[in-house]
Amino acid sequence: GSFGVNSLRGARHQFRKSSLWDSEFSAELAHNAALREAQVAAVQAMASRETSPVLLAGDTSLPGSSGALHRHLSSYRHGFRAGNWGFGTPFPARRQFLRLDRVLVSPNLDFAEFQVGCRGVSDHLCVVARLFRP
Repeated sequence: GSFGVNSLRGARHQFRKSSLWDSEFSAELAHNAALREAQVAAVQAMASRETSPVLLAGDTSLPGSSGALHRHLSSYRHGFRAGNWGFGTPFPARRQFLRLDRVLVSPNLDFAEFQVGCRGVSDHLCVVARLFRP
C-alpha cells in the first residue's frame, strides 16, 4: 500500500489496540513514507524533462505539510493556492479537511479558475481547474 488514507485508517486501528508505536507498525509507516517519497521524486524527475507545459493532477495523498510535496513539487503552481478559491479540501467527501487531490502546473501555465465539487462520485470530491498560457 501507499502512505496516505490507508495508513491513517491503520493508525486509528492501532491506536484502538494501544499499539500505535509498535515497532512493526512504525516500520510499516517508515516504509510507506519512503515509498511515497520515491514515487513523488520519480514523477518530478519525469516532469522536469518535459519541454512542453506540465500538468500534474489527481490524488497525491500528500497533505500540505508533506515534506515530499515541498521537496519535489514546490516549483509547480498549486491550483488552490494560485487563486485562493475556497478551502480546497476535497477529502473526505463527507467532512472535508485534507487537501490531498491537487492540480499542479509548470510556470508556463496559469489558473483561470479552480473548484472543488462533484459530490457523490467518490470518497473524494473532484478538483477542477481551467488553465491558460500567460
